[in-house]
Amino acid sequence: MNCLMCDHEAGHRYACHNCTEQMRRWLRELEDYAVIIAITAGPLRDQTIGSIGAAFGTRVPARDDAMVILDYRSGAGAGVRRLRDPRDMEDEPVRSLPGSVHGIACWLREERDETEPRQWTIASELRYLRATVEWCSIHQWVTELFDDLKELHTQARTVAYDRPPRPLGHCLEVTCDGSVYWLAAKGAGARCSSCGRPYDGLDLVRLGVAEEASA
Repeated sequence: MNCLMCDHEAGHRYACHNCTEQMRRWLRELEDYAVIIAITAGPLRDQTIGSIGAAFGTRVPARDDAMVILDYRSGAGAGVRRLRDPRDMEDEPVRSLPGSVHGIACWLREERDETEPRQWTIASELRYLRATVEWCSIHQWVTELFDDLKELHTQARTVAYDRPPRPLGHCLEVTCDGSVYWLAAKGAGARCSSCGRPYDGLDLVRLGVAEEASA
């Protein structure tokens, strides 16, 4: 069976190892982004701080985008997993980070027939989601989870002012229009963001030559 996200071999699952690891990475980074945004957001309400699971002493002038993304009550509209700010904020409304993470966790607990926790924080819900990714990979709706986490991660990364790394070049796969990026782990090489093709050794050399030729 091929992965529904990148079309690579996935064995008996609908999501391959690379794509499940990608989702776990997004979930780990969402926890970091929540802390960064909370520190730089300015004055926060007690409810917002409690939902993150920590209190911070730093206070700077409030940022509207950060305040909205951290407010659980900012969600509305498109479903239990996609909680959006009801206010008109340019073309793309800001999603509530705690609301969206908790909404995704509620959805998966319902699918798994599990009981809701009495109390939760962003950190505890993200730990739950990381532990559940492998189970999700055997269900066709894993594509919904993948797309939702990708959108939420992109938004949080932007609000946290974490600029994405520059690509090394365009993927060498003929049927792929993705870009190749270094992997975070030292010595791990690089990988295409779309098809998941790994790059190291001679492949990196070929990639460099191809980019020079197209410049």
